[in-house]
Amino acid sequence: MTDRQVTRYIPWLILLLALALRLYGLETQSMWADEGGTLALAARAPAIILRDTLADVHPPLYYWILHAWMGMFGVSVAAARGLSAIVGALAALSTTILASRWYGPTAGWVAGLAAALSPLAIHYSQEARMYALAMLLATLLFLLLDSWVSAVLAEFTPTHTGIPSRWITAKVFFRLYLIVAVALLMTHYFAVALVASAGLVGMYQLGRHQRYRQLIIFILAHLPLALLYLAMVVASSTRLTTWTAAKAPTSPLFVVTDALQAFSIGMNGPTTWGWWSLLFAILLITGLSMRPVGSGRLISIVWLAIPLALMILLSLGQPYYKPRFLLPVLPAFHILVGAGVAGLANRIRPRSQEPGTPAPTMPLARPLNPGSVALILCVALVLTSASLPLYREWFDPSVWRDDYRGAAQAISASSSANDALILNGQSQIDTLNVYLHSPQPRILLPRFRPLDQTATEAELAQLASQHRRIYGLFYVIEESDPQGIIANWLDTHAFPSGSHWYGDLQLRSWETGDLSDQLRPADVKLGGLRLIAIAQTPASLTTGGALRIQLDWRAETAPEQPLSLFIHLLDAQGQLIAQADQPLALQPLNAGAAWSSRIAVLLPASAPIGRYHIIAGVYNPASGQRLQQADGSDTVDLGSVTLQR
Repeated sequence: MTDRQVTRYIPWLILLLALALRLYGLETQSMWADEGGTLALAARAPAIILRDTLADVHPPLYYWILHAWMGMFGVSVAAARGLSAIVGALAALSTTILASRWYGPTAGWVAGLAAALSPLAIHYSQEARMYALAMLLATLLFLLLDSWVSAVLAEFTPTHTGIPSRWITAKVFFRLYLIVAVALLMTHYFAVALVASAGLVGMYQLGRHQRYRQLIIFILAHLPLALLYLAMVVASSTRLTTWTAAKAPTSPLFVVTDALQAFSIGMNGPTTWGWWSLLFAILLITGLSMRPVGSGRLISIVWLAIPLALMILLSLGQPYYKPRFLLPVLPAFHILVGAGVAGLANRIRPRSQEPGTPAPTMPLARPLNPGSVALILCVALVLTSASLPLYREWFDPSVWRDDYRGAAQAISASSSANDALILNGQSQIDTLNVYLHSPQPRILLPRFRPLDQTATEAELAQLASQHRRIYGLFYVIEESDPQGIIANWLDTHAFPSGSHWYGDLQLRSWETGDLSDQLRPADVKLGGLRLIAIAQTPASLTTGGALRIQLDWRAETAPEQPLSLFIHLLDAQGQLIAQADQPLALQPLNAGAAWSSRIAVLLPASAPIGRYHIIAGVYNPASGQRLQQADGSDTVDLGSVTLQR
């Protein structure tokens, strides 16, 4: 097989590799809040999608495409994410084509391999969001721009594009370029940086070569694009300006270094692998020094630099920077890395292997030389840098997205029809509904931001009077409820029964009711604390039920450190069957302070029927040391509870 035959098949092999990697483990991770909101929005009618996106932070095109896609392939998680997987693989293919077009076949297949294996690209190609689509459209935008400019400058040849010039004219290229530019602007608002970059390159090239007529047409054609973008931004301005409540600036150096690391090893690479980014930076700089065909170097530099600079400017006042927003820039990084690898291999090859020197027709028959060794080492760098991040992407739950699926399974295992679910975002409700199909009402709290404390507490009181148990599923609580009003009210007026984190998603639960009329006097001294009253209910439980306990305390001396309360349920042999731990008090304690501790213990469904002994105690969570009574005992006997079927 000759070099030309090998080169012909490489892009398609890269496409197959990229598609296989993006389809593998497509449903391994749970959907997170943005994906759930995406599915809910895409399920609406196209006109409703347009109305709702213009009131949100993203334009409508991706939702329209996903709407049509789900109409053909269904609304499952795999189907929704499959769209991103396919367009992400196509982006790797177009990256290969661009790198080959500008820097030659070696740069092409290296850039394509880096794009196919990119942990960052694979992560967002397995997410039902618009970022993979924006990446594909960016590559098409610059490919069409370069093809049109080449045609205008009479540099348009069949070998340059791979497409016979008699089939496609410059006008067709230009019209396709404008269509892709519109699509990009309607996919993500930050894509204006890509369209602006392409516009600057086009104007520079046309002006430099004195194609003034085409320059005027090019400028005038961008005016409607600017008006379209401005109209969408104005319609979404309220939501865009309040997208993040944080005001802390992001350091420009952090944006540059974090973007380099994300582009090199993704977001899940070990922190000790940061030095790998320096090797990619060396290849990037080497690629910048390569002499490409046509305007490839100018496009690559502008494509990479202008969006990055704009992101730095936007992040000076608020933390707008997210690696996913720069995903459309990633192909430029891969193209320059591919060019750097090819350039490094060419520079150190022996003189007899300089371009133009006869070589064996079979690539595998060529003997190893310094250039070949450098090429092999660079390819090994690309492969190795992706290995552990991709392993963690697919097999390490500690780096996965927020686990709504796990939270839904926990709720389903312990809930009843008389429970209620509180969620602090509509997208959370949409995402939970993907995995939880039980009938409990989903309550959006707070209703508005900033939170109305009086109205919110009134609604919480009503929920507590109507439902046996209340679940709270909280995400980014510092934005929706920075003072913790919802959780504090429930901690004070109900009985906390559990708390668990699923990524950055917290699931809490409370048992409702009032035990104040069931309190019985007590007099137990634990350290500097005195237990003065006890109440517990019910006397018997069924599997999956909860034991509610109220303990009234008085502090005779102020504790030096915050303390925690524990409740243990023990069987007849003294084995621990169930337990609950929580802070002893919601506020710092002073001498003479009096307060009530409310707590609930959930009995696991696997617990055998029988009678269980209840004990309580107080300990220092920093040291684990328990407070003791005068006789040395470190627990308080609260009685017993019977578990029935």
